[in-house]
Amino acid sequence: MTIRANAFPEATRWSEGEKQAMNNFWPLLVRALPPDVIFIADPEGSIMGAGSSIGPQYVGNRTSEMRLVGALREILAGGHLGYEEVQGVLREVLPLKVKDNECSGVSESLLSAFLIGQRMNLETDRELKAYCLAFDDELGPPPVADVRSLTHYGEPYDGNTRFFRSTLFVAAVRSCYGESSLLHGAEWMPPKGGVTEEQMLKFMGANVSLTPLQAKGLLEDDEVGFAYISQREACPSLYSLIGLREHIKKRPPLATTEKVQQFVRARGREAIVAGFYHEGYEESLLMLMKRRGVHSGLVVKGEEGALSMTTRLRSANASKGLPVNYCSGFRSLSMASAFEVDGVSRESFNIEVNAKDYGFEPTDTPRTDRSVSKNIQLGLAALRGEKGPAYDRIVLNAGMVDHLLRCDGAEDISSALDRAREAIDSGRLLYIMAPKALDYESLNENVKKVQYAVRGELYLRASELQKEGKKIIFTNVGNPHALGQKPLTFPRQVVALCQAPFLLDDPNVGLLFPADAIARAKHYLSMTSGGLGAYSDSRGIPGIRKEVAEFIGRRDEYPSDPELIFLTDGASKGVMQILNTIIRGEGDGVLMDMGPPISKEIQLVSFHTVSKGYWGECGQRGGLFEMTNIPPQTVDEIYKVASISLSPNVPAQIFMALMVNPPKPGDISYEQYMRERCMYSFPQIRLPPKAIDAAKKAGKVPDVFYCLKLLEATGISTVPGSGFGQKEGAPLKPIFTNPVEKESESSDECSTATTPTSDDARIPTRLACPLAPKKRKATLKCNYSGVREFFTPPDLETVFIRHVERATN
Repeated sequence: MTIRANAFPEATRWSEGEKQAMNNFWPLLVRALPPDVIFIADPEGSIMGAGSSIGPQYVGNRTSEMRLVGALREILAGGHLGYEEVQGVLREVLPLKVKDNECSGVSESLLSAFLIGQRMNLETDRELKAYCLAFDDELGPPPVADVRSLTHYGEPYDGNTRFFRSTLFVAAVRSCYGESSLLHGAEWMPPKGGVTEEQMLKFMGANVSLTPLQAKGLLEDDEVGFAYISQREACPSLYSLIGLREHIKKRPPLATTEKVQQFVRARGREAIVAGFYHEGYEESLLMLMKRRGVHSGLVVKGEEGALSMTTRLRSANASKGLPVNYCSGFRSLSMASAFEVDGVSRESFNIEVNAKDYGFEPTDTPRTDRSVSKNIQLGLAALRGEKGPAYDRIVLNAGMVDHLLRCDGAEDISSALDRAREAIDSGRLLYIMAPKALDYESLNENVKKVQYAVRGELYLRASELQKEGKKIIFTNVGNPHALGQKPLTFPRQVVALCQAPFLLDDPNVGLLFPADAIARAKHYLSMTSGGLGAYSDSRGIPGIRKEVAEFIGRRDEYPSDPELIFLTDGASKGVMQILNTIIRGEGDGVLMDMGPPISKEIQLVSFHTVSKGYWGECGQRGGLFEMTNIPPQTVDEIYKVASISLSPNVPAQIFMALMVNPPKPGDISYEQYMRERCMYSFPQIRLPPKAIDAAKKAGKVPDVFYCLKLLEATGISTVPGSGFGQKEGAPLKPIFTNPVEKESESSDECSTATTPTSDDARIPTRLACPLAPKKRKATLKCNYSGVREFFTPPDLETVFIRHVERATN
């Protein structure tokens, strides 16, 4: 607003409403705003008057701000700066020193106004050159790659949000025939925050932290020929501005100049290719390319302002200004650099590329809508030779760039396009770009589809909050010991003696361990073939499986066969083993209504674990499964697969044995054991309609929405019932495990936690009873048409006298 008031044409200065608002509210604002913001709003004291405003006297709060404030005065007045002035400010304040999300070396407000103001004033060539070259020597001279040709790709750093971004794949194609390419950018950049080359490379498992020297090595590698450098590694000072750029939203001058960089030089020809959107900046970009001294320069108005030319033309009106596929550039007619040659030795050109003229069918560009994986899938499919819109765009952009830059062998456009097609169809790119065995693209699709609510979105958000210093109570998974549950004494005493059997030979062992624990340890050690350090049978120790079968028989009043019981490392391991055995495809069913009591027809696999129930010994990983009505041949196959793991965890088998055969009444350890058991709670919360509506507006499942709100407000991490496919009507089923004796302590520790009080988290109030119906108003009309006779009452005084006489008699 300051620049508009001082420098913009009359028609675009403050409106009457803005003037009135400032007159009314400025006296109040000036009391609350910090000095740097007051200076930005009123640098010359024109609002308050020079005598009462701090603007004219303001010099900054730190010595590092003095040069910035001086430059900003000129900018706020609508003026421009010299080359040295811009570079002086940038080098003095950058890199930003950020601590606790705040800049510690310079005012963010002043620096933001500096960046925005220059863009509003339309940067001069001198100012753009200063931004472009300010940090060329930050890491020393750039390395020089021994390649005959090198193209620097300057895609907009803020990425694509809608359409397929092809440049990464174009660079790979061009490298096949000796045209080395260097890409640069950032993983994420405002204001668009779209898909970038760094995101795609990182997604595919590539190293996105290359130094310029490492990138030089890839460019010189005949098997690769292209590389990517992150601004984070090549220019830390400019990279430090990302947080500030996110706050200011607008594109600063850097959004133009960062596209024209040379982080690696070449012994042979060099070219720079950059994308643009707004008309007028094509000339500025070409000016910077010439200043860089490259042999050729090309600017392309691709889709979304990126470099990707499309096969379907759009009108100039539809693309705001110059049409999509407009290209402009220059190329040197000799090997001398553009910095050394005169205008006669340099050829300029501009062209609107119509792909239809070169045999391409007009097709819509594939949409990716911010999806990194979709962009990669389209690109890799094209590099595998799959014909379609993505394939056509990669061929068009590779061949056209070769032709316009006058690369060797691309003098004829048809030959250039055919060379790009041949590079793809040869299959060589599959070696360069194909994902490795453990890259995301190569993973089993079923693995990618797995959803596990216990460690899903809520858990990840809770972990982030914990890193930020917020106290989190993790109840998203049954894990009592993590919340302070005391360990069960008896099983630990038994396992301790089994782990260190020499203690049983100590004459003082009875002073430390109760007699029933000693007896039980000897009992289980006698079942092993070498103690707890030896493998057991792949199904588990036979004696323990016998005790499990006896436990099941007592519990279910139905006989159980020890040969059909497998001990496992937790119930989850058993579930996975059975599912891997029976699931052959997406259509296979697992659960069914069992109907009548267990019969010879129903095939049943049941599971148990020491982690749940009343034990809560999650870390011990003891589990089992029992099979009923399973054919012997199938049991043998399951046994075979279990044998691959050799043996379940032997100490966990002891824990399982102790769970199914705990201390009995009369045993020394019985009373303590009964006191130590824990309890699980599965509360059900019904969400009010307003909360459900708010969740839908936020694009969330209602119980997930509630759990996220609960987490943010109280620090309690839960798991929603929908994460387990829970039926509607029971929308939330968080797991809460907390021992009784810790409740008061937990309350104290969470004294900062509060119950959510927002409207969408409230349980709806009871509806008030409706008001009683009003009586019908009496009508003033009388419909009686007969003779009116009126009752004549007796004399009231006479009546009262008679009552008095009766009372006295």
